[in-house]
Amino acid sequence: MPSRVAEVFRVFRIPTQDRRRALNKPFGKLSANAVYIRRGSSTDIAKPDEIAKMGARTDERHPRLRLMWRVARSAVFQIILSIKNDSGAGSARAPRLSVSIPGPFGEANYGLDGERNYGLPRLPQSRDSGFRSYGSDSSIVIVAGDELDVTAVEYKAVPGKMPSSLSIQYRLSAEGFEPVKDVLTMDL
Repeated sequence: MPSRVAEVFRVFRIPTQDRRRALNKPFGKLSANAVYIRRGSSTDIAKPDEIAKMGARTDERHPRLRLMWRVARSAVFQIILSIKNDSGAGSARAPRLSVSIPGPFGEANYGLDGERNYGLPRLPQSRDSGFRSYGSDSSIVIVAGDELDVTAVEYKAVPGKMPSSLSIQYRLSAEGFEPVKDVLTMDL
């Protein structure tokens, strides 16, 4: 029976460093104060417009995020809060949402899915902050045109006495997106 050999691969990421792009003094056939660029299998001195493009971001689109809501179809009255990134926008990395839910409403007892899970991880914070926060690192991305359900809100008081509207203060942010502080008002 043939034996299998396990192979180990290691991936190293070397971050971009701020440094000179040209030599201070001549080195072999290379000139001082010249920027070189690859052209196929050889090198050449870069033109000014090529130098300007070096290190430039190719996609300057920024995320365009909005806080959305909808009433969930379930046995219990729930409002789902989600983050929408508009079509044609840049991707939203590391999204974060903080909400202040006034009584008689509150965060759903069993999370977004009934299993105590949320669309973004709950972030720890003191009880007296007045906000519930959800967020992630850059491993969670909301692409353009997509919507991410974050949490559920429930009515927690006497049945039949639910107010006709709900206003939630929120803070919304992500990488490349100017943080927003606003109020979302829902007619129920």
